[in-house]
Amino acid sequence: MSATESPSPSAHATASATAPGVARRLLALNLVRLRAQRGWSQEALAHESGLHRTFIAHVERQVRNASIDNVERLANALGVSVAVMFQPPPDPPAG
Repeated sequence: MSATESPSPSAHATASATAPGVARRLLALNLVRLRAQRGWSQEALAHESGLHRTFIAHVERQVRNASIDNVERLANALGVSVAVMFQPPPDPPAG
């Protein structure tokens, strides 16, 4: 595509689906959800994963990026795959 051409509509859809921050938001949502399902505090998750409690808090608040290695440590501590950490969370039950 030249500098004067505009991107196709499908290029816009792909760009919005992969907008910066989406992975960080999904990671944070899943981290909070999975930790809460286990009844764990941030400190408990930190202990299980070998990471610092403030790091857990920063990732949950989306103010810090997590390396792939640290995402893997969190996933292992929570007993899920790394892929689960980036999936959209399930909708709450109706009712």
